[in-house]
Amino acid sequence: MDNQIHKRNVRGMIYRSANKPSLKRESKMSKNRISLCNIPRQKPLIWIDFIDQQNESVKELNQFIDSLPVNKRLLLIGKIQELMEMASLGKIPKSSWQLENIAMDPDLFELKWKFMDKEITHIRQYHAEPERIPRVLVALHAHIKETLGSLLEIRVKQNVQIAFARARFIAGQKNHWVV
Repeated sequence: MDNQIHKRNVRGMIYRSANKPSLKRESKMSKNRISLCNIPRQKPLIWIDFIDQQNESVKELNQFIDSLPVNKRLLLIGKIQELMEMASLGKIPKSSWQLENIAMDPDLFELKWKFMDKEITHIRQYHAEPERIPRVLVALHAHIKETLGSLLEIRVKQNVQIAFARARFIAGQKNHWVV
């Protein structure tokens, strides 16, 4: 595969990261921007895994997944992989609750999962769709959504996670998210 590096993340999903492509100026998009995950295509987009596995929220998510009985763990991993594959093929309907444009400058998108074990667990992954690297989705951060507290407290906690994803985007921009 021309100019691509294959690697696996801790969940076993294969990611490819493109070597330094040509530079184009990143544009500011609107909150209503349609995600590439909503535009059907034959050839899937490439996921780059730029998630910081040392981040406490990511560790908490991985510990949660690892704590599940094998059958439930495989079910959850399958759901995660299925939605990511749908995203890469542009098969997530515009009306779906599982994808949302959550931030501008840079544009960040949120993939959402609900998993029922003893209680409902909400899992979130933030990604970017940088114009300077066409056909790429950059996974920036993942966590379990906090659902305890007032709406304001929940929103503040969520905004901390989004801010971390934005920081990951900025940190990776210099080297095109290649680790």
